Amino acid sequence: MKSDTSELIGRNNDYIGWLYAPDICNLPVVSSFDNSFYLTHDFDKNKNKYGSLFVDASYDESSNNMLIHGHNNFNGTMFSELTNYNDSDFYNSHKYVYLIDRKDNVKKYAAFAVINYNVSDKVQFNALTTALTQKTLDEIKKNNLYHSDIILSPEQEFLTLSTCDPSVFGGNGRCVVYFVLT
Repeated sequence: MKSDTSELIGRNNDYIGWLYAPDICNLPVVSSFDNSFYLTHDFDKNKNKYGSLFVDASYDESSNNMLIHGHNNFNGTMFSELTNYNDSDFYNSHKYVYLIDRKDNVKKYAAFAVINYNVSDKVQFNALTTALTQKTLDEIKKNNLYHSDIILSPEQEFLTLSTCDPSVFGGNGRCVVYFVLT
């Protein structure tokens, strides 16, 4: 699933883990002090138009939701395949993703929601991608493309994956897939 953790930390101390999502990605994830550096830099901090998968700068370890951003490069790299969750067959056959942390602990997350946003609606987009309160969980359930029987509470741990998706809102469109720790 991944390379040696100590080697990855040696290459980039921003390394926080490895994201394995079958048919979507098998890549390292970094943290950053802002949300722009890793949009244009690869894992080794070299300038690269494909960027890296990175955790939203607002995340801290007390949060119940880790939001990971990645480019939709429309070429099979980074989060290009994440938009496939807009297809119900794909959603139903790709329920699980795995995050291996810096200590090699494996966390398994189950998909429970897919939402398409217009990023220009900053209030809605920001509210639904940071800490997940009961109010935001209710809002996610209301806007979910699919019905989910999973019972959720803000005490659970969540993982959110986000990428560009111009299919609904043009250049302002985002596809956001929500997962809960199993």
